[in-house]
Amino acid sequence: MWFKIDGENYIGKKIVNGESCTILISDFKNVWHRALHDYDLFSTFQELIFNLFIEDDKVKKYLLKDNNNDNIVLKLESIQIGVKFYFEIFLFKGNEELLYNEFTLPLLQVVIEMENREKKLLEIIEEKTLELEECKQEKKSSVNESIKPKTSCVKVSHQINRTLLKEH
Repeated sequence: MWFKIDGENYIGKKIVNGESCTILISDFKNVWHRALHDYDLFSTFQELIFNLFIEDDKVKKYLLKDNNNDNIVLKLESIQIGVKFYFEIFLFKGNEELLYNEFTLPLLQVVIEMENREKKLLEIIEEKTLELEECKQEKKSSVNESIKPKTSCVKVSHQINRTLLKEH
């Protein structure tokens, strides 16, 4: 999830693994993390209202930086009408390997996948453009009305849509 805090861009990630949850936050240069177990979360939420659910767009996020060390505190504040609560999570600074494995590599993989899809779409567009040109040429050259092009222009546009849908 992408978000801004004090005008700076951050990306956050939650990894659920059995009975624990790891929270990761990165400013694309550094990464901070914290593993929370069920009992940590349960004891924290016991202090809050039981069964409280707040949507992501109803939460303000703040980072409280400690200048003496590299750790940070993520502060979440609800902005829902009625009940307000504050939740602070102490995050530890991670190493470059954690930043690479959890943020950089997945983002690079998404970029590569998008580039591959773009290339495939351009190939499909080029192929269909040639088919449309052939359609136009055949239509112009056909003297007899009963002679039809091998692929009608309407069929070509439907084929493009079907091909794109099959890819996804």
